[in-house]
Amino acid sequence: MKITSAPLRLGVYRQRRLKRRKGVYYAQKLRRLTAAYRRGDLPLDDLTASVQGWVNHVRYGNTTGLRKALFRSISLTESKENVP
Repeated sequence: MKITSAPLRLGVYRQRRLKRRKGVYYAQKLRRLTAAYRRGDLPLDDLTASVQGWVNHVRYGNTTGLRKALFRSISLTESKENVP
């Protein structure tokens, strides 16, 4: 009697990608939201909710590099130009 084993399929996953226009659109939206937060027009809770919602949406895709690059490029502190 011959015993055969089924091949293991470890690490074979379908990679999902985010459409470029979706990443570009959210980058623009995030710049607008952070500018509104710095001006005092937007509470931090609303900014946080937007970021958390988008991250939850894109985390199912192969977007680690995109998220790191996007959030590395923003700052929530006031720019030196606005400080007297």
